[in-house]
Amino acid sequence: MLSLIYSNKGEITLALEYHNKASFYIKSELNHLIHYHNSFCMDIKIKKYNYSDYELNRHLIYFSKKFKSDNFGFLVVKNNIASQYMMNDNYVIAEKLYKKILTIIEQKLKKKNSLVISVYDNIGTLYYHKNNFKKALLFKNRALEISKKLFFDSTYYIKIELEIEEIRECIKLEKNKNLYTCLEEIKFGKYHIKTASSYKKLGDYYSSIKDYNLAYIFYSRALRIRRYILGNNNIETAISYNDLGWCHKLLNNFEKALILYFKACNIREKILPENHIDLAISYDNLSKLFYDIKKYDKSYTYNQRALKIWRNISTESQNLMSSYYAEGILELKLNKKILNNEFSKFLRKKGNIDIYNEEEMQSLFMVFINKIG
Repeated sequence: MLSLIYSNKGEITLALEYHNKASFYIKSELNHLIHYHNSFCMDIKIKKYNYSDYELNRHLIYFSKKFKSDNFGFLVVKNNIASQYMMNDNYVIAEKLYKKILTIIEQKLKKKNSLVISVYDNIGTLYYHKNNFKKALLFKNRALEISKKLFFDSTYYIKIELEIEEIRECIKLEKNKNLYTCLEEIKFGKYHIKTASSYKKLGDYYSSIKDYNLAYIFYSRALRIRRYILGNNNIETAISYNDLGWCHKLLNNFEKALILYFKACNIREKILPENHIDLAISYDNLSKLFYDIKKYDKSYTYNQRALKIWRNISTESQNLMSSYYAEGILELKLNKKILNNEFSKFLRKKGNIDIYNEEEMQSLFMVFINKIG
């Protein structure tokens, strides 16, 4: 249980530690196999890559020889494997597996449980990626309905609620698809990379003039096209997730922004080297967002990751200065006894920093820079 909790929180090292401890207490063959499969899934998370379709198929055959198709443990394993196929953008095989699982759980399982919620939720995500928003909404609503009955903690299903809102927005956009249609779509068709680039540029323009609702429309169209053409694990798709997160942040939809920023960050972590500038941008975005919602410990964690990359890239960039400025404030917000940042030491002499607004803090930073420069 502790392993699952830490895995869901993204703390994979701790999850693996408790997972390994649990191996000494497992007796049945079924639990041993499920434990082996969970090791397989954690291996994916730690190494930040997806197994090939061949490896997934081999894994599936291994389990199918051991258990009947309606065995509960095997259904859990099959659901996870289908999710990995979906992560590989192999929607055809993922959909076939989900349909088989769905048939069994609707016929055999009398009680609704976490597996049923996960299957409905995953199928909804699958149809969302395929731009079949009506089916996506149907399965997401089923997952939400059951999770509200089974779980008292609203944090368990708040992610599903936010995804349902996003799907409804996509349905609205589909109904108004003739509005704001770009020339590239007329010339090249809806699902063309040039059409996506055009919508991205339109989103950038409306964002620059602070019309974030219209920017959101164009960024959403760019994301749907890129995801359809390039798949989910692509740098351009990550940029679109990041653009939408930016829009939601400026519209004060912080929970939605956080989900989208994490999607962009997860893709970049999978496909980019550790010191890539786009990763620094993702870490910086997450740090600033956590700061806005007053989660200073998490803000500091991502600030440090961003700073590490900026320092490797350049010692005089604007991004480095911005992150250094944020680090100084965060060290004081977290009441750190030992201050590593010279700006935070400078601020501590000024007393309580909460009395200063953002403009005054920026002015103090310029005074500090001039003093040390």
